[in-house]
Amino acid sequence: CKPQIITLGNGNLFMSYIDDVQTRSDQNRTILMYTVFDGESWSIPAPVLDDGTVDFEPILYPDENNGVHILWQNGNKIFDDSVDLDYMESNLDLHYIHWNGSSFENSSPVTFENQNFEVLHKIVASEDYISIVWAQNSENDSLLLTGTNSIYRKQFNGSSWQDIELIASDLQF
Repeated sequence: CKPQIITLGNGNLFMSYIDDVQTRSDQNRTILMYTVFDGESWSIPAPVLDDGTVDFEPILYPDENNGVHILWQNGNKIFDDSVDLDYMESNLDLHYIHWNGSSFENSSPVTFENQNFEVLHKIVASEDYISIVWAQNSENDSLLLTGTNSIYRKQFNGSSWQDIELIASDLQF
């Protein structure tokens, strides 16, 4: 369920977690949810982005305006009952969205249908500048034990997302 909670500049708390949507097929049941504590009570939990696909590994980063930058692994398709772990991992991409204190905006895939399993993702931001880094494995090994590993970065420069940049490659475990 990967619960995370951060304090916003206004003292409110923002929490995200992975939930189980029992009305979906077994292969697509995980969804990223959020709720906000305003000092007295939690808001009714709601999906961050409900596109019908699986969600995993959310990362939260507060902004300077009581908002939150959110990064997570998002399925790039709805899986059928023949899916196996290798296929699922190669069809997860990183996805970014910003919560501005009252609603979500700037939803954007960071990686998209590249057949690579992105792991160990991190996000930092300052004002309108966002930097996202992650690792990829040449064998799509989620434990990064076989093959070689590479580190990538994608940045938002205040007005647009830049191309993905290779930072380091041929790294061993």
